Amino acid sequence: MRIMCMRVVRDVVIVTVFIFIGGFIVGFATQGVFTKESITVACLLQGTLGFCFCGCLTIENRWKHLFVVALGVWLVNMLWPLLTRELSVLVWVGGVFMVFVPMVVGSALSMLLVKIPKPKEEKDEQKE
Repeated sequence: MRIMCMRVVRDVVIVTVFIFIGGFIVGFATQGVFTKESITVACLLQGTLGFCFCGCLTIENRWKHLFVVALGVWLVNMLWPLLTRELSVLVWVGGVFMVFVPMVVGSALSMLLVKIPKPKEEKDEQKE
């Protein structure tokens, strides 16, 4: 089974937008007076929802696909610290945590919500 590149790009965009919306909601709701913990919780929850949504869209090879999507989301989210020269080991490790924990939880939720269809068995006439 291969990973479809356009689906990966689509899902990276979806999860990144979900995470952005989580941060935006916290910033808007607190009128700019927020803590790092509130942003972290919002991004974890929205990331989980984003990965769950993408997992529901993906039927074949879900875990492998979402792992590749998580790598893409991590790379996209590391662009800002890299461009502002604030990339440190702590930011790099925190970025891995902030992406892969929601990926695992969101994938598990999508497995509960949408069952993977079993392949249909071919009849004897179709095998020949």
